Amino acid sequence: MILVLLGAPGSGKGTLAQALQTQKVARQISTGDLFRREIAAGTPLGKKIKEDLDAGKLMSDEETLALVAKEINDDVILDGYPRNLKQAGDLEDLLAKRNKKIDLVINLFADEPTIVDRIINRVICSKCHAIFNTKYSPPRKTGTCDVCGGELVHRKEDEATTIARRIAIYEEKTKPLLKHYKQLCPMLEVDSRRENAIEYVKLHLAKLNLKSGQ
Repeated sequence: MILVLLGAPGSGKGTLAQALQTQKVARQISTGDLFRREIAAGTPLGKKIKEDLDAGKLMSDEETLALVAKEINDDVILDGYPRNLKQAGDLEDLLAKRNKKIDLVINLFADEPTIVDRIINRVICSKCHAIFNTKYSPPRKTGTCDVCGGELVHRKEDEATTIARRIAIYEEKTKPLLKHYKQLCPMLEVDSRRENAIEYVKLHLAKLNLKSGQ
């Protein structure tokens, strides 16, 4: 089973993906986590990724695909990939070679004030990458991850000064994927502000007869 999560920054993709993974629906693949793992391991690619990030550059489509390709070997939730039409084409080619396909695209949405409020209050575990929100879902102990005890950090990319730019990039590069995927595979629109969003998604997966192991 291959699920793709789409949505603007702060729309709740990471939170939903982690919840579905915890409930053993499928394994989350976050491109951001993959980048950080390569950097922490000090691999040649990790060193290049760090250099590019420090210079304010985005990862190339080829580098991103290489990391994602190593991870797609079971039921997965793609969180943060693809981000543009080129990456979507790369992903479709990769899946076709492995006799796989995208089973469902989940588009998460929320109004801009909600998105901004979520991002500026978001903290992430530096070890296990669990997501918390200091305003809406704070950890039991300030600054400490409930899951593994790691330090919670507020990422530079989540600063208020970068939010408008990130949303603009989403509108230009990623949002066109909605039209693309509506013509290609089933799509579920989910208002991430609804209290039962996770159960709503799981119910839809059951209706499509998408189960772990397919």
